Amino acid sequence: MPRRLLPGRPLKASEWRSTPRTKKAVIKNCTLPIVDASWLESQHLRLEGNQIGSLNLSDSRIWQLELSGNTIARSVAFTNTQVKVSKVQTLAKGQAKLDGSNIKLN
Repeated sequence: MPRRLLPGRPLKASEWRSTPRTKKAVIKNCTLPIVDASWLESQHLRLEGNQIGSLNLSDSRIWQLELSGNTIARSVAFTNTQVKVSKVQTLAKGQAKLDGSNIKLN
């Protein structure tokens, strides 16, 4: 039986999938005013060479995260995001919100 979730509420630990359905998502060379990928479950997410207004990956579970060569104008939200492997481009001081996240920035 498929799980039924109410939109707009935090997931319990038991509701996260051990293996996310999304295997790999790649977004390259796009202009995106807002990227809201909060609550994302993915094995691999790569954003490369994009023009992004603001990026929200909060409350996500991602096995491998890659951000490279992007121009991000405003904030980057990683709040409560858990990542196993990350390669994140250099961000402006104070641009990233990391509360509750395990992401390490260079």
